[in-house]
Amino acid sequence: MKASQRIAGAWNRFLFSHHDARPIACMRIAVGLVIAMQMSERFAVARIGFSNEGYLRKEVLSWFVSDWQLSVYRIWDDPWQIQFGLACTVAGALLFAAGLWTRVAGPVTFALLVALHQRNALVMYGADML
Repeated sequence: MKASQRIAGAWNRFLFSHHDARPIACMRIAVGLVIAMQMSERFAVARIGFSNEGYLRKEVLSWFVSDWQLSVYRIWDDPWQIQFGLACTVAGALLFAAGLWTRVAGPVTFALLVALHQRNALVMYGADML
């Protein structure tokens, strides 16, 4: 048996054999609930922490991060828009934890979580720029 056939066989056994889905389901539930709890805590500081009415307005934010870093939270600047984005993140995380529409809820939650991280320049450091 050639090495390529052994590698292909191992690859097929790994991808296409039956595995128990309970451990990954528990991890999905835990990640979704943690993200939902963390984002729901940020509703209280949405006005002062992430909008133009707070301490980190767009013009101050441009001192810390470059313009090529995309974030919907940099486009949205009203407090209600920030709270809408946080609500979408919480809804996506809860759908992800419940196992409903996970192929959509997972990437949406991830994108909004990264966008919030890009908006809050005060918690970023050099390794975040990789």
